[in-house]
Formats: sequence, structure tokens, C-alpha cells
Amino acid sequence: MIHPFMSRLKDSIQDLHDAAQETRPLDAILNRSITRDEYRAVLERFYGIVIPFEAFIAANIGGFDLGQPYAEIARRPDLERDLLFFGADAEYIAALPLAEVDARPDLPTALGLLYLMEGSRLGGLVIARSLQESLHVDPCHGAAYFSSRGKDPHMLNDELRNRLESWVTRTGKGDAVISAAREGFSLMNAWMDQSQNSA
Repeated sequence: MIHPFMSRLKDSIQDLHDAAQETRPLDAILNRSITRDEYRAVLERFYGIVIPFEAFIAANIGGFDLGQPYAEIARRPDLERDLLFFGADAEYIAALPLAEVDARPDLPTALGLLYLMEGSRLGGLVIARSLQESLHVDPCHGAAYFSSRGKDPHMLNDELRNRLESWVTRTGKGDAVISAAREGFSLMNAWMDQSQNSA
């Protein structure tokens, strides 16, 4: 199936994707030099952006047919599972700093953020393989988030691409989705850079 909008969406955030790959946490994971303490810090930082993104999506996704409840694909449980594996407790996790998502509370914005969250699953598989080799973690022991434990990232991405392409064709709101995806990716990069620069 041809997805002209999805191709445009992917191209529109490519520069931000390239910038993310140059950050210290991701580079250290991919070159297998990251330590377990550094990896836990990366998980904590991801928590600070994933939680507000998912809360925003959950509050504004109404009107879009995902084919399943959003709670069933939300990534928070896997991220919390990883943090618990590395010694954090529920109280510590609840106190982690969270990014502020100052975005228009509407469906196109939610879809832009959803695209970022779901699209990152495929890259997460590459990260999970690197982590398995360097830190000996696996989907059930410290790498649930990046491996999308128990889910098929390819199937989830194909399903979202089809549904989002159809929705944009019907509504003509593709530009708003692209704008939200770029703003969300920029926020995520800035959030991760803040962690890097304070280290």
C-alpha cells in the first residue's frame, strides 16, 4: 500500500531524527560503551518525556480509530518494568522529573506524538540488540521498553501507517500532524540534551 502522507511525515522529521542519533546516550548505547548506571539514567530521562507524551495522547486521541484501546499499546508499563529491574522503587519513579508538553490539546497533535512514540519502536529493536550484547539485558530483564516486550513493532507500525494515512486523506489535517511531530521531536531532543549537558 502506498502511503504518500506517511512518506512526507517521515521526511519532515528526518533532520531531527539525525540529531537524536548524535546525542551522547544513544551513541554510547550503539557503540556498546554504556554502563549499567548510565543506562538506568537514560531510562529515567526517557521516563520524563514518555509519561507526559502518553498522557497527552490518551487525553486527546478520541475520535481516531486505533483498532484497540490506547492503554494496550502504551509504553509506560515496560519503562517502569525496566526501572524496577535496575533498582528503582515505585516512590522513586513517581518522583522523577517530567517534561512539560505545552501543545494544542487536539487530535492532530496527539497523532503527531503517537507517530513519534510508535515509530520509535523500530529503532528500539536496534538499541535492544546493542544493549543485550553490552549489558546482557533482555526483554524480561531490563530491556522491555526498547524491545517492545510481547508486541510486534512491525505490525503496530503498519497498522498505524494505514489508519493515519486514511485519516489524513479524509480530514486534510496532515500539516497539523507534521507540525506536532516536529515540535514533539524537538522537545524530546531538548529534554535528552538537558540530561546530557547536566551530566
